[in-house]
Amino acid sequence: MSSQVRFIVHGEPANRPDPAHIAMVDLAPFGFRGQMEQIWLRPLGDDQYEVCCLPFRVYGLAMGDIVSLDADARRVNGVVRSCGNRLFRIFFPPSIPTDRFHAAKESVITAIRDAGLKVEWSGDRHVAIDIPLGGSVAPGWEVVRELEGIAVWEWSDVEEFRAR
Repeated sequence: MSSQVRFIVHGEPANRPDPAHIAMVDLAPFGFRGQMEQIWLRPLGDDQYEVCCLPFRVYGLAMGDIVSLDADARRVNGVVRSCGNRLFRIFFPPSIPTDRFHAAKESVITAIRDAGLKVEWSGDRHVAIDIPLGGSVAPGWEVVRELEGIAVWEWSDVEEFRAR
């Protein structure tokens, strides 16, 4: 087994804060041993930070949540306060035929754009969508229902955040 760590990064965070702070989340508690996810944060003072990206694999964390970091300010170690936003994620497995994948992806992109939602892509097959507090996934739900057998989806809040 390799001891190399794989990093999940956010090249284009939904909100790029200025100033920005980047910290890591160990993904082992969520079933991804040997992986870390980079999280973009906005420093708030008092050792608290606001999440400014849409986590691809972390559970229990959404854009706008307030988090605390470890003593070295390198890893997220807890959620101080949830902002109430939810995170909806869709993944298109590589086994999907290319023509079906491209048509389904275009449907998702159109639904997201029409709903005015913030989004981040990890590669071209994994999308995280911010659902603001009081917002609804309804505008895109028809599209998601049509993806049965083409894509898998989940809410990031089906599990609580856990630090290692």
